[in-house]
Amino acid sequence: MNHKIRAVQSEAGFLESRNIMVGIIFIAFLVIGYFLILNSKVQNKGALLLEKVITALLSALLFSLIFAYLGHTPVEEQEVDVGYFSFGALFGVYFMYSLPVFLLCGGLYSFFADLYLDNIPFRNSFLKYIVGLLAYLVGGLLIVGLFTLILLISNGNFNGQSILNYFILSALPALLFYHISLLYRGLLKLSSRKV
Repeated sequence: MNHKIRAVQSEAGFLESRNIMVGIIFIAFLVIGYFLILNSKVQNKGALLLEKVITALLSALLFSLIFAYLGHTPVEEQEVDVGYFSFGALFGVYFMYSLPVFLLCGGLYSFFADLYLDNIPFRNSFLKYIVGLLAYLVGGLLIVGLFTLILLISNGNFNGQSILNYFILSALPALLFYHISLLYRGLLKLSSRKV
């Protein structure tokens, strides 16, 4: 009985240290991003940062709604004596965990990716769209892949199939962020023409 209690305590300590490690990574992203943005030679930093914050909020909201919908089991399909989460609970959990990633990592990456993409002269808008799509895919793979790799290594569940699944899954948030960013910019251009 005593060894079971120690095993549970050891597992709880391990989970706590993993959560601290992820928190430290978020703080490092925040500090590095702050100084990089502060030292960048961008005009209208405030407007660009506001765009990224709104895009991150909308992306996290839509991402959470999609995954809550996919993970929710309707009442008619629920089995007796099995615990289920409500749609609202699933949405809350997904939103709580995805918002910091979208805000800190996605927003910072998008800030600098857009900065460099806007400075490259493209022949047509479709080529710019494709290059932006690839840049955001790479960013999503790097961001989600980094956190996934840390979690998989710390759990000991390090195998090729789970890493492949997480890298594939990282494409959805990146593409969602990119397209919401494009939509937001398009709406800003449209509204500035009418004024």
